[in-house]
Amino acid sequence: MRCDYTQAELTDMAAAMRRVANGIYPQLVACGRHPFIEFCGLMQKYVDVCERAAERGIQFPFASGHCDTPLPVEPHDLLYLAEKLECIFAPMVAAKDRARAVFAKALLGIDV
Repeated sequence: MRCDYTQAELTDMAAAMRRVANGIYPQLVACGRHPFIEFCGLMQKYVDVCERAAERGIQFPFASGHCDTPLPVEPHDLLYLAEKLECIFAPMVAAKDRARAVFAKALLGIDV
């Protein structure tokens, strides 16, 4: 697997990701379940961050929890992501102390 994409290749990848995220929105809306639609918001924000990374030549295809490639994320990005995750998962996580503890540990690496 390559790890040295050109900036043009990174830009093309981000554009393809945007097309997929835009294309799935009508299908999510057709399902009629608001928390499910929020997943499109997560995808769109991830694409925003990847587009920003592509502009800077950052190898975003390798940026994940499995490697050390940080993405150029801004505070407003994190607030938006938190709002989407809260909408989708808060009711099930908040329902039980154990669920909240497991979620916090898995997502943030912290004990609550």
